[in-house]
Amino acid sequence: MHSLNPAYSKVWMFPRVRNLRGFLLGGLALFFWPVWQWYSLRMTDGSDEPLGMLALVGVVALLRERRAEKAEWFPLGLAVGLAGYVWFLAVGGAPLPRAMCALVALASVGIGRRRGAAGMFGLLLLSLPVLASVQFYLGYPMRIFAAWITEAGLGILGIETAREGMTLYREGVPVLVDAPCSGVRMLWCALALHCFLAARRGSGASAVMLGSVGVSLMVLLGNALRSMVLFLKESGMVGMAEWMHEGVGLLVFALVCVAVVRVHGVALRIRRPKGRWLGAVCVLAALPLVLLLPERRVVGDEGFPGWPLRFEGRVLTEVPLEGADARFADGFPGKIARFTDGGRWLILRWVAQPTRKLHSAADCLRGMGYTVGERTIRSAVDETRWASFRAWDREGEALEVRERISDGTGRGWTDVSEWYWNASLGKTEGAWWAVTILE
Repeated sequence: MHSLNPAYSKVWMFPRVRNLRGFLLGGLALFFWPVWQWYSLRMTDGSDEPLGMLALVGVVALLRERRAEKAEWFPLGLAVGLAGYVWFLAVGGAPLPRAMCALVALASVGIGRRRGAAGMFGLLLLSLPVLASVQFYLGYPMRIFAAWITEAGLGILGIETAREGMTLYREGVPVLVDAPCSGVRMLWCALALHCFLAARRGSGASAVMLGSVGVSLMVLLGNALRSMVLFLKESGMVGMAEWMHEGVGLLVFALVCVAVVRVHGVALRIRRPKGRWLGAVCVLAALPLVLLLPERRVVGDEGFPGWPLRFEGRVLTEVPLEGADARFADGFPGKIARFTDGGRWLILRWVAQPTRKLHSAADCLRGMGYTVGERTIRSAVDETRWASFRAWDREGEALEVRERISDGTGRGWTDVSEWYWNASLGKTEGAWWAVTILE
């Protein structure tokens, strides 16, 4: 009888429908609890930069601005997010793609199909601790591009240079396009600005994706301009104050942001690109996810030559791995061991295949609470090149750190991203040795 009473339905059934979205969001938040634990750890352990908090603030501000708007759910996004999360969880994928899937599922319910949803989705993805991963995968290609454009631009100006990989030479003076000059931070900031403006304008998904491609190209060209100016300074061709190194970077970053704002309205008038163009943009946007697929570990003990007894003329004594180091070694595609030679600590890693799990010591030390200084390249007595930097703990005690990766032919790398791309493209054959020295 009561089910036929309109007043009863209005009083009792409407609150249930109204609260269903809140109940579902709460259930999803509990289901994704491991993601929030990982997220809070990554934001506070120093291994990545907490720029993502700015993107989260932007999403909250946009939602508050449009809290009166009604928005339908996005069931397809919810289904894809949940399916992706469960799949990555089942196959043992990295935490980052699981977190991406969790945010897609939550945003499909919490943001839904409201105006500007695509830009908010982009901001949510940028809120994740992605800078370290982007630096690992894209840092090397972006630095190669900057060095190549710098060489070409200086050639147009009549300045003869020679390039070897990421290093430019002018009359025998080498200038390295190092990791801070890759433009990864500039890329993140420019994309965050683009997504925020797109959300404010209410742009659709296709316009946001096409705009992201254009913004990325602007960043690449802007970063190449910065590298060109800094080459003139570092090679000694033009005298500049030391603070100009950071000043040039800030100036170029400001120019890129102004360009994003000025061309934003024009770029986002594209609403529905037809057929193959929209498909091409979707494929381009999804390509980075391929890098986050779980690695196939096909490594056994076969081929391992055993740990060296000496290093640089000193006898090595193995020290057992403990705690997190031992757990990390269990999932590493190769072998890891710690040694001491009486005055230094050495971490040796035998790597049998290209892997994201080969971190720089700087990332690990930041995660342990150390403050990491400027990274330089030095040559040892045997003319091998090493990455070198200092790291300070909370008590101010300093560590001198050197690290290098080499293959069986004697070829070496001081940058993990450069090694990864060379190994993945078959330009070097494994296995490889990664040596880290702390003293």
